[in-house]
Amino acid sequence: HQRLASTLDREVELVIAGFPGYTAARLLDIARLCRLRDMSCVYSQKGSHLPRHGDLQTLLSERGISCSWSEDGWRNAVEEDVDMVVIIAGYNDLLYGELGPQQVVHRLLHLRQLYVDRGMDVVL
Repeated sequence: HQRLASTLDREVELVIAGFPGYTAARLLDIARLCRLRDMSCVYSQKGSHLPRHGDLQTLLSERGISCSWSEDGWRNAVEEDVDMVVIIAGYNDLLYGELGPQQVVHRLLHLRQLYVDRGMDVVL
């Protein structure tokens, strides 16, 4: 982490937005509504979590998490202010039997494209 910062001659910040137990499909739904930085606030309070099902906008609003993105995408939204996102998702979709392998890949590629459209490099 420090070696990377000195190599690039700039400060490196790590933003973690983990959603244990979530499916790639649910993660995509959240990402369509929130900036990555806002998503990272979901678990910032002890005992705070989002259920795997239910109306996300209401659930996020109840927890004070901003829904910065409009329904039609990124055109009217605020900037992400993140250079790169690493996405590790898909296992739970298969574990819960909610999606097949091709559908999981499809959701992950949609998630990737969402962040590419917001100006980030993406590693799946």
